[in-house]
Amino acid sequence: MSYIDIVIIIPILWGLYRGFVKGLVIQIASLISLILGIYIGVKFSDIASSLLENNFTMDKQYLGIISFVVTFLVVVVGIHFIAKLLEKIINMVAMGIFNKLLGSLLGAAKYGLIISVLLLIINSIDAKLDIVSESEKRKSVLYAPMLRIVPAIIPSIKDLVGKDRNESLV
Repeated sequence: MSYIDIVIIIPILWGLYRGFVKGLVIQIASLISLILGIYIGVKFSDIASSLLENNFTMDKQYLGIISFVVTFLVVVVGIHFIAKLLEKIINMVAMGIFNKLLGSLLGAAKYGLIISVLLLIINSIDAKLDIVSESEKRKSVLYAPMLRIVPAIIPSIKDLVGKDRNESLV
């Protein structure tokens, strides 16, 4: 086990812990609220912009941004409240431990994906800057498997980060 493995394991363990603390319901809700918040913020910020313009005096230059942020926050907060209510119901029917355990798995997976993306980026940059030595990469137990995660899920990512560089280790 090399220092690279420790750097990989620490965030995944953090994700495991955070996922357990938050639970599956809140983990999924935060992901959904982020995606829906952005989507609805883009699609419906015009409506929010009209409402804000009619009810508040503000510079039109910032109206688009402010209406997007307000719409985004309303969606995120709304989904968060719904998730908290659902979590209370789950806890009342004694399913709380499953919520926590599944949340920890999702948390670890989420951080694993983040680490995989970061390693792909580092590996691409490393071709020019030599940030991490090839011998350290080869000593690492987790480096090559973590490097394969994102390309397995999104094969087209190889085109963005450079096929040859990543296939040499995976």
